[in-house]
Amino acid sequence: MIRRVLLLSGNLNVYGVSHYMRILGRGLRDRGVRVCVAAFGTGGTYGREWFEREDFTVRQIPSGLPSYRQLWNPIAVRRAFGTLRLINAMVDELAPDVVHANSGQMAGLFRMCNTLRRRPIPLVSCIHGDSGEAGKLRLGRLANCVLPDAYGSQSIAISSEMVDFLTHTVGISPSRVRLVRSAIDDTFFRPPTAEERAVARARLGLPADAWVVCLIGQYVHRKGHDILVDAAALLRDRGQRIHVVCAGEHHNAVQYRAELLQRARERGVEDQLTLLGHSDPREILWASDVGALPSRQEGFGLVVAEGMSCGVVQVRTPAAGARDTTIDGDTGFIVPFDDPTALADRIGALIADPVLFQRMRERSITFARERFSAERMVEEVLRVYEEAVA
Repeated sequence: MIRRVLLLSGNLNVYGVSHYMRILGRGLRDRGVRVCVAAFGTGGTYGREWFEREDFTVRQIPSGLPSYRQLWNPIAVRRAFGTLRLINAMVDELAPDVVHANSGQMAGLFRMCNTLRRRPIPLVSCIHGDSGEAGKLRLGRLANCVLPDAYGSQSIAISSEMVDFLTHTVGISPSRVRLVRSAIDDTFFRPPTAEERAVARARLGLPADAWVVCLIGQYVHRKGHDILVDAAALLRDRGQRIHVVCAGEHHNAVQYRAELLQRARERGVEDQLTLLGHSDPREILWASDVGALPSRQEGFGLVVAEGMSCGVVQVRTPAAGARDTTIDGDTGFIVPFDDPTALADRIGALIADPVLFQRMRERSITFARERFSAERMVEEVLRVYEEAVA
């Protein structure tokens, strides 16, 4: 029986990973499992206080690991071994039955810790995205060749596409990979009432009759904000006006937003663009008609499932998660990468056909409730834990 679980992360202030751990941890806690969370960075919006409100134990991992370029520096290596010993002391204190590492880096880190332990602790890994520096991916693949369990006895893939990434790119044996689709907080993300929708629009300063398209995600190039701005300009030229609302965080957000505003200004749609920082995602979804995710890379696209549960029709690229969230033409639309014309075509079709929009909206809600429940994900992850322990 699983009594204690340690969830590892590099940084708690990452929306998708933090929400995954919180939803999972909440479900484990409700089943009598003690949940501990540890990370290098525990500050920020989704940091220590956010997790402690769920009665999770939170620990900050001392920094001291060498970068990939410092692996041959004896001082850096000595410091790294000191860090490993401190982590093992923390693990001894928390006494988890299973360690669940939520990145390749954290899986490798704890795998090294296990080599110093008299009695290794079962390790399960979960990589949440298919992006990363090529050098890190090569090093990770090499580590997996040398140590077949470098990523743990089992690796959780949060989407069907991530199964392919883990087996083909990272090199993890298919026998070790388990598909457990990400879940959403299905008690929080739900369709709004007419009053809740009106209040959400008023708070965001949006006209009651506007067609609102949202993009919730980090202000980084791979999310495709530029494609959505170009699509808004194409729709305007066709006589279909939309209002675009973007929200997210990133250390480079100020510069990135300035570049987006400049792009919108050049295309004549600056007055149709609202760029927010960290915001309540449900309020933005409640104010929106369509959710756009023209991402160049994803691990799952959690905001797509959250939007579907709120009745927001999704238009997204075939990045990871698409096979699990979107039946093209039924629960949403899939458009090619870097194609603002295709994005504009699909959004325009929804604007022009209210019957189509309402049908896809209702299908999205039903599909999200059936496939992305938190209870289902927690039960499936628990089975992976029990397999790792056995």
